Order: sequence, then C-alpha cells, then structure tokens
Amino acid sequence: MIRLLIADDHKVLLDGFCSIINAIEDISIVETASNGLEAIEHLRKHPDIDIALLDINMPEMNGVEACKVISKSNPSVKVIALSMYNKHSYINNLN
Repeated sequence: MIRLLIADDHKVLLDGFCSIINAIEDISIVETASNGLEAIEHLRKHPDIDIALLDINMPEMNGVEACKVISKSNPSVKVIALSMYNKHSYINNLN
C-alpha cells in the first residue's frame, strides 16, 4: 500500500485528486494539506508516508520550500510537484 499526502490550496483541485486517487486500491491518502507548513506537520505525525504530492504555489509555505524541508527531514519520502508554471527554473529550485 502506497501512503500519500496531498497538499494544494485549491479545494476543488484537492477534492478532485482525492476522488481519483481513492478509486485506486493500492494507494491510501493519509492526509491532505492546504499549504506547505501543514504538509510538513502532517509528515511529522505520519513519518511512514511514501509520497508527498505538492502544489508549487501555496500560501504560508510554497511547495518548493516544503520540498526542501521534507527532503532533509524525511529523505525516504518521494515528492511529486504540481504546477501550472511553464518555466524550468521552478523545477530546478526543487533540488
């Protein structure tokens, strides 16, 4: 079972991802968050999460900054970035 955290500040998008992913038997959504700070807090409570699906543009802490913190504090968590941005610089900042 893949344990997933989803972070996006747009409720409609978050609900849509949850609806689609809940239909997949081998994936369990452990937590959802509306910003990077919430995502990091959820990962502290659930260190067994496998994948964090992060929106890049969120309030309080964006997905790029959250990814950096997650990579340091939870190196086993794989991060998938969501973005409508078309620039490679956003992707390069995830490293």
